[in-house]
Amino acid sequence: MSLWPVVIIALLQTDQVLPRFERLDNGPRVVIVEDHTLPLVSVQLWYRVGSAGDPPNQPGMCHVVRSILEHRDSAALKLRSAGLRFESRTERDACYFSSVLPPNFLEYVLDIEAARVQPLTLSAEMLEQARALAAREYAAEADDPNRVVTRHVLSAMFPDHPYEHPPELVAQSVKDLSPDEANDFLRRWFVAANATLFVIGDVSTVRVLDQVRQRFGKLQSTEPPPRTEPPRLKTETIRVSVSDADRIGMTIAWRTPPLGYFANAAIDVLMQRLCNPVDGPLYRRLAEMNCEPPRWKRYAWRDDGLLVLSIDADDGVSRSHLYELTTTVDEELAKAAQGIPSEIEHNRARALAGRDALLRRARFGDRAKVLAAHEVIAGDLLLAQFGLSRAARVGVPDLQQAAAGLRNVRTVHLPRQVPVEKKPIKPHEPSKQLDNAAAPDLLKAHAANVPAVESPESHATISTHELGNGVKITVCAVPALEPTNVRTLLTSTESPRESLGVLTAVGSTLHSADQLRDYLSYHGLDLFPLLQEPRPGLESRGPATRVAQMIELQAELVRHPAREARRHLGMIRAVEVLVVGNVKPAEVIEAVEAVWADWQVPPGRMTSTTETPPGREKDGTRQQARINRLLSLDSAAAIADLLGRSVSNPWDPRDESMRP
Repeated sequence: MSLWPVVIIALLQTDQVLPRFERLDNGPRVVIVEDHTLPLVSVQLWYRVGSAGDPPNQPGMCHVVRSILEHRDSAALKLRSAGLRFESRTERDACYFSSVLPPNFLEYVLDIEAARVQPLTLSAEMLEQARALAAREYAAEADDPNRVVTRHVLSAMFPDHPYEHPPELVAQSVKDLSPDEANDFLRRWFVAANATLFVIGDVSTVRVLDQVRQRFGKLQSTEPPPRTEPPRLKTETIRVSVSDADRIGMTIAWRTPPLGYFANAAIDVLMQRLCNPVDGPLYRRLAEMNCEPPRWKRYAWRDDGLLVLSIDADDGVSRSHLYELTTTVDEELAKAAQGIPSEIEHNRARALAGRDALLRRARFGDRAKVLAAHEVIAGDLLLAQFGLSRAARVGVPDLQQAAAGLRNVRTVHLPRQVPVEKKPIKPHEPSKQLDNAAAPDLLKAHAANVPAVESPESHATISTHELGNGVKITVCAVPALEPTNVRTLLTSTESPRESLGVLTAVGSTLHSADQLRDYLSYHGLDLFPLLQEPRPGLESRGPATRVAQMIELQAELVRHPAREARRHLGMIRAVEVLVVGNVKPAEVIEAVEAVWADWQVPPGRMTSTTETPPGREKDGTRQQARINRLLSLDSAAAIADLLGRSVSNPWDPRDESMRP
């Protein structure tokens, strides 16, 4: 059965507009996704070539050419000096140029990106500058212990394969690269027909298409060469040897499915099942062996993926101890392949996997890049739309199959080494981070035609409610915003920051810290102290369906703190519950009233307060400060930051309380 009918039905049942896909007559593809959640736009120019497309003996070719295009005609400088958020990266299967901007800056950015796609002949000087810059950037992180481990893992996992080298690696062969070789690579791969332009955010599809056709429709049409299929990898276990003197743990890596495969969601749930600190069997066994909590990360590319598990142990562990670590991991995989977890264990693992997927999309720019990556690399943007719900659909057979699969794929065992002290390097030019003091001059020189900042139309609804006992409720309802942020902000005669840190570590008089961790992990929530001034408090993030639980848990901790955390908390004189996300204000007010309506201000006169006037922007010119203000509205947590400072309208850059 085709996925398309299911996708269309799901989207029609929401307020989302269907994505628009179009290929211009001269080759470039255009993808427009209307997302009116926030008054922001993401413009991304992707090329379907990355480090995997480098010539076999010239790793780093794509990275160097991409770097030249990044700085071509001062494009990066124009975007950054205008105050916009810009980044450019080389991935394994693609490379991209990405900007986040207010909606009325769209034409300004499209002009810059259209100029970037124009034909170009690289000179020897341009090539030398790009090579030197790329080499210095790579050298800055070359001795980082994690990068050293990654290089060893990639080399063992993907020998003679395009994924063998990190995308940012610049080999000696590229340092001797001639302009003719670089131009040949540029003209084959960085052509209009190999490019995809994404415009995602608060836009009109019809208007954007017209603007894109005017700027990109006259580019020369040239087809890129066919992509070479990578070699097939054998299924085997590779043990990488290092000296006996410097081992402190073990890294184990497995080959996993490519981007977009459902099996990856099952692997995520499996790893949460094994490694979570509440009931994870691998976590428990490693703790008994005096190891640190296991850490894992999964990567997914076009042709393959990689799961990396890192275990840190005591210094000077023996070879037999390291072998015991790998045996322990394999034993737990074998048990997971045959055993059936309890319903609580299974639900907890799915909730934790879902939470991580939610947090990876917390910011607007991150959500936009997830969509673009799935379209360019996995071949279907709509796969990303179902990413959040996949963990919830992982059943026990999927979990068993994932565990059995990891025991029958290419695996690398690598002893972890003592961290190497990083050597300071001399800063390179041109700097990618603009000096705020130099920003006004750069703005005049490179962004003379930057449009004025406008107050965009907001689809958010901000409402407040007073309970009459010193408790205030502020709700910012933003349709489709994920995840939801809940804060309990405290106004006190003495700063409760120290007590808040203890509070989240020891729990309340009703539930211990272990019980709270159990509850949070089962529901896929997090909780941490909010220590920023003027009002510290507690903060949680999670799905909108769990708002009532987050409000109730924070109220319990503040109202019934354990004895170790009571210092200063008795000085609280006012409470504000602040909720930002895809919520219904009436339901939020009802949840707050259920736990705070009977609270009374403790006796005693308020002699001081931590309330302070909102701070003033210090970042460059007023123009940049206003843009920064709008760009900061990219997540529920960022909006909560502004509302917590009593800003009346976060979407209005001219708000008097934020004037620079």
